[in-house]
Amino acid sequence: MHISSSLSMSHMMKHAHGHHGHNHKADHSVGERMVAKLDKNGDGGISANELAGSKRGRRMSVEKFDKIDVDNNSQLSAKEINTYADNRRGNRPSFGDRVVNRFDKDNDGGVSIEELAKSRVGRRMSAEKFTSIDTDSDSKLAAAELNAHREAKTARPSIGEAVVAKLDNDGDGGISIEELASTRFGKHMSSETFTNIDTDGDSKLSASEVDAIFEPEKKPPSVGEAMVAKLDNDGDGAVSISELSTTQFGKDMTSEQFSGLDTDGDSKLNAAELDAHFEAEEAAPPPPPPPTIGETVVAKLDGDGDGAVSIHELAGSELGAQMKLGGYAKVDSDGDSKLSAEEITAFMEDKGITAPSAGGDDAGESTAAPVGSTAGILAQIAASQVEAPAEEADDTQEAGDEAAAGDTDVDALPA
Repeated sequence: MHISSSLSMSHMMKHAHGHHGHNHKADHSVGERMVAKLDKNGDGGISANELAGSKRGRRMSVEKFDKIDVDNNSQLSAKEINTYADNRRGNRPSFGDRVVNRFDKDNDGGVSIEELAKSRVGRRMSAEKFTSIDTDSDSKLAAAELNAHREAKTARPSIGEAVVAKLDNDGDGGISIEELASTRFGKHMSSETFTNIDTDGDSKLSASEVDAIFEPEKKPPSVGEAMVAKLDNDGDGAVSISELSTTQFGKDMTSEQFSGLDTDGDSKLNAAELDAHFEAEEAAPPPPPPPTIGETVVAKLDGDGDGAVSIHELAGSELGAQMKLGGYAKVDSDGDSKLSAEEITAFMEDKGITAPSAGGDDAGESTAAPVGSTAGILAQIAASQVEAPAEEADDTQEAGDEAAAGDTDVDALPA
């Protein structure tokens, strides 16, 4: 709905109710009005002296003042005055009781049309009106029937009812867009907004459709409420373990788990118990992530507990012993002469392996070990040999040539 149209609708409802002026008196309770009028020192209550300044207060006994002053602070608050007034009204006979007590001459518990005719109101009442009030058709009006009639007569119409009563010119029980357009406010309403309000699509707005605009938005059901509404086959307001077993959630639940959720021990789960379970489950910390490939390798080979794998620790494994220094240097990206979990993981992800498998985890397995196992990881590292730079290869070759030619004193090298 467009904002302007919504505001216009609000104005229209206000005028339909006849709110041309504001009744400030209706906004305040009896107690609030009395305190506002008699509380001279502004302390929020009425003392005996302040009350004595009014005609009603001068006639009030000390005992009655003390009866109203329930907190015994020697002053009457608005709440205390309202409570006293409500109690007095509660003890007063209802309208129907008063009518029956006065006019029921034959003491049959109701007022006949002849008995009622002795009253000023009864003399003006038609037989049709009497019959409409006599809902049980026993030819007499009981106190309850009289009360119901008075409540219906004095009940304030809803906003929708007031709007329809004011604008429904053709008497069909609804407001067409043409009827609405005849008002200053309706002229601002677009046809799209009208259609949105007209939920039954009959091209007119009923009282209930207009009232729905002003109803507070309904809160969606909770998970527990939705489950009970769907699974509660016997209508007892909760879900038994057999009713719950029709869902995957219930099939996975043991009887012990069910009992744990059933906090009131009535052998069924109500919406609150189900909601408490799901809220606790949502608040629980997530499980730790599985170890990375690098963490798997470090956990297996880190003999000195420094959180990384040195070349000596790597050499302690069968496959690690096969690694050339160039391959090790490629993985050791920070050049600290040991491989961290992050370095190993980065290298393996570059190789397209992102998680260890459930295969064997023994670094001494054959080179045919599963790719994601520790042995498989090390095999990948060993297989990633880096060719030594050309000049280093030449130096090595020269050293080999010299050794072959006897230029190097091989016997002088340490054993």
